[in-house]
Amino acid sequence: MKVCQISTVQTRHHIRIFYRMSRSLVRTGYEVVVICADDLPDEVSDGVTIKSIGPAPRNRIERMIHGNAVFSAALNEDADVYQVNAPENLPVALKLKRCGKRVI
Repeated sequence: MKVCQISTVQTRHHIRIFYRMSRSLVRTGYEVVVICADDLPDEVSDGVTIKSIGPAPRNRIERMIHGNAVFSAALNEDADVYQVNAPENLPVALKLKRCGKRVI
């Protein structure tokens, strides 16, 4: 089962998301992709695939505008489950839900 975590507010190695959730899911057999916004290249760290959509937004409004890039990146993953970690990404979650995706 593939889980796509959308985390454009926190850093790619955020304690709660990366260390507690993502790595735990990988240890139990899930394929995990984290979509983030930073200037770093894509990587695989501790079994977690981390993909960046580009530079981090500077404020909440820019994070909301980044929604189209986040939505496209998430949809390209074709995951079984999508997990949204910030209220700014709720519009992306709703779009994914309208596409028939399972979102938590």
